[in-house]
Amino acid sequence: MVVQPTDPIQLTRVPLASLKGYPAAVELLVGNPLNKGPEGITVDPDTGRVFVVIEGQPRLLLVVSPDLNEIQEVIPLDRGSGFVSDRVNDDELDVSGLAWSVSGVLWILSDKGRQIFLYDPRTRKADTIELTYMKNGDRKIVKHPEGIALDEAKGLLYILTDDGEKSRLYVFNIPEL
Repeated sequence: MVVQPTDPIQLTRVPLASLKGYPAAVELLVGNPLNKGPEGITVDPDTGRVFVVIEGQPRLLLVVSPDLNEIQEVIPLDRGSGFVSDRVNDDELDVSGLAWSVSGVLWILSDKGRQIFLYDPRTRKADTIELTYMKNGDRKIVKHPEGIALDEAKGLLYILTDDGEKSRLYVFNIPEL
């Protein structure tokens, strides 16, 4: 969906299936359950490239051209790239949110893994940050994280959870890496 900042706001749908390069992506998605589709989107403001993550089976990163006409790359987010978790096995590990950093690193959130993958598209490798916080002297794990956003000017990381009435917005200081 493209949102034009006009008055009134105009919305334009751009289905992934309509993009040049889609056949390369769909080859990898054969057998992918319908509920394991696109989960996050972000834009590199310097290049205009659009990044879309596919939740799982397999986990994929799609790089879309700035004009939204072509899927330029289809990148598996696999064990070899650093997408591993101590909490769940490889088939259950998902990606549930995505944010762009001015450093050129993608912050990719995992609900099941309860962690953030710091993925560098240049090296195609990811490091991880555990998604925990302190409460009353105890280390707690953020449950059901689904959304992620960065405010690097203020040094803040936002994590939104999807847990029914227990859903929360967590605000963290961006950790030094």
